[in-house]
Amino acid sequence: MRQYTRKWPLFMYYDRTGLEKYLERQAGKGWLLDDCTFIGWRFRRIAPQKLHFYVAYLPKDSAYNAEFCYHAGWKVAAEDERRRFFYTDQTDPTPVETDPAMELENIHRTTKRQLLGSFLLWILIALTQIMIFSAKLEQNFRGTLADPISLTIVMIYSLILLTHLLNAASYLMWYGKAKRNLRLYGIPTETNCNARLQQGLGLGMTILWLLLLDMKYSFMMVLIFAVILGILWLLSWAERLFSPWYPRKKEVLSACGVVLVLVLIALTPKWVTAARENGWVDLTSNSVNNSLVGKVLGWEDLEAPLLTEDLLGEVDSDQHTSWRGDESLLLGMYKMYQYGGQLDLEYTVTKVKAQFLYEYCRAEAMIEGYQEMNAVPWGAGAAYCRIDRWGDHCYLLCYDTIIVELKTERVLTGDEIVLAGQKFSRIS
Repeated sequence: MRQYTRKWPLFMYYDRTGLEKYLERQAGKGWLLDDCTFIGWRFRRIAPQKLHFYVAYLPKDSAYNAEFCYHAGWKVAAEDERRRFFYTDQTDPTPVETDPAMELENIHRTTKRQLLGSFLLWILIALTQIMIFSAKLEQNFRGTLADPISLTIVMIYSLILLTHLLNAASYLMWYGKAKRNLRLYGIPTETNCNARLQQGLGLGMTILWLLLLDMKYSFMMVLIFAVILGILWLLSWAERLFSPWYPRKKEVLSACGVVLVLVLIALTPKWVTAARENGWVDLTSNSVNNSLVGKVLGWEDLEAPLLTEDLLGEVDSDQHTSWRGDESLLLGMYKMYQYGGQLDLEYTVTKVKAQFLYEYCRAEAMIEGYQEMNAVPWGAGAAYCRIDRWGDHCYLLCYDTIIVELKTERVLTGDEIVLAGQKFSRIS
């Protein structure tokens, strides 16, 4: 039977009431808090019993009289940088802190000092990632929304931003209520930071990541998180090693660990981009069946609907073909290139899943120079054509759910137009 276990309680730093009730429940199950580290809280096995807990918040210039606490029946279970976790088996224990005003001030000063830096850093990182995504949208609207990696990252950072804003609002509301109750009635106010909301948002980010993450990058992501966990593990052991002789080292290591992990997480999009540009992951196939949500929903890989052999009526052995794409919950974008043979062919298929995005995609594709043409032979709702500066003939075809940008080195004949329209209509 194991004697120790690790848990990751999701409570706001100031939520003393929630933490005390949580620790009491764990003691009733036979687990007593033993240590607080980067890699979770460690609990040791005890006989299941009813214990009372008290979380003491310790600003830099304050301290609790250890001898008084000991004689009052309180024992120290564990502590972190600015909190000490007391417990007792007494039915009606003597309060550790008898001054509600001092207790509230200690919670406020400690919470502000402990969380302000990391809160601002997370907000800055989340806003930066959202701004980067917005800039990418402006430059390449369809390509950005079709990229499952970019979409997943911005969704997760948006949830992180929402979580921190809700936490800040929750704390400020509680602190205002606590000051008012203290001033009017002279009584302390229980903390309530919506722990279920915290847990739900954390679980939501994890599920979102697993659902939308392209499986082609799974190994690289596992490696990144393994590195982060390894760093946290080493820091927790370094903290345990140095803190008995150098108390200040514990705080320095904690701060360094938080900053380092935040930087590693913030750089994850850059690593993903580098992997794609340097060929560290396979980009030869589209990503529909590589995402878990694609597998669950039964999405099928979109095959190239039109090839030069369809137009020429024969296979050209000198032809080089490239067909790749990305697909997210909102859009799919596939590009096909055929060159080196009798006819060079290039087209992009934009698969619009969220219909409210259709006009935005169409507006981006409708660049200057397109002239409306007869759409009936194409079997499309609308069709446009133009000649680019290199003399290639470009066609823009708008179907119900797809937008096709087709480019050939010569004008397509009427029969070729009808054939191409039939091919594209099948995937619309």
